[in-house]
Amino acid sequence: AARPRHQSRAGRGARRHVEVPPWRPAAAVLGLASAMLVALGVVQKGYCFGNGWGGGEVFWHACYSDLPRLYVASGLVNGSFPYGPGEDGISVPIGTGTLWWVISQFVPAGPDSTSWFVGLWAVAAAGLAVVLTVATVLTCRRAPWQAAHVALSPLLITLVLVSGDLLGVTLVSVALLLWARDRPVWAGLVLGAAAVSRTYAVFVVLVLLMIALRAGANRAAAQVSGGALLSGSVLLLIGAIPAGTAVVAPYRTWLAAGAEFGAPAYLPELFGHPLPLGALTAFAITGWILALTAGAAATFLPAHRPLVAEVLILVLVVVLLTSKAIPVQASLWFVPLIAL
Repeated sequence: AARPRHQSRAGRGARRHVEVPPWRPAAAVLGLASAMLVALGVVQKGYCFGNGWGGGEVFWHACYSDLPRLYVASGLVNGSFPYGPGEDGISVPIGTGTLWWVISQFVPAGPDSTSWFVGLWAVAAAGLAVVLTVATVLTCRRAPWQAAHVALSPLLITLVLVSGDLLGVTLVSVALLLWARDRPVWAGLVLGAAAVSRTYAVFVVLVLLMIALRAGANRAAAQVSGGALLSGSVLLLIGAIPAGTAVVAPYRTWLAAGAEFGAPAYLPELFGHPLPLGALTAFAITGWILALTAGAAATFLPAHRPLVAEVLILVLVVVLLTSKAIPVQASLWFVPLIAL
């Protein structure tokens, strides 16, 4: 908090001053900048807002988004919960799907409902971008302007409206702030919410666990992992009340999915020899093991304890390179980590 400072002035007594912490201007300026970049993303996708989100033209005009397809293909278009009993649900974790369901309640009926849905998500995303930026500023308090890597990233223009990844990224960044402030229980609870919004948060939990063990902070390791397991399990159970088994639909979808564009695992398919589904899944799971092994080596072998972000970048790169797909929006995961 700002604290008063008195400075004497000859012949006129004491004059009261207020010290402004250096992170506050950075939080204000960069938070506003991040919201403005999300707004520019709406402008960049203006063609689709005016002409619809279907057809090949969305690619030529660089305004493709997953949101309209998922909105129309699920119960969201009717305002119903997209994980209803007897339905497969949408292929996003329930945290993100629930936020989209809340947004869908404010969409007016009509032929432009899809654009309204994307527009309302843009408003929510602008708020998330501000939270993400401020959380990064507070985590980098000694060098708060490093958060410009987040606030001024062009990915806020091009990718935020493509998917709902920003929710998970923001929750992860808030959890890293809590971890930096020695709040491992709260960090774990937030990471549990992040994991049911974007699954990569599971690797964040595991990396924090390794960092804590390297530091000899066994209690903090137990608290962050236990908090994440508790909140993630509770949220999944709460979601299962209206959704039933559809709460795990995104994970069933992943198991049944083949290799997609962008992933090295897709190369054999380009040469006419696609990998069998079982081998593809085994390759991806092996990649998780390799990623965590590399993360453990980077954590325990150096003479000095590494930064959390350094280990996380290494782990997530290996996970993506061995995954079934590398979606473009996954690059959002790395933006706050680069700032850290």
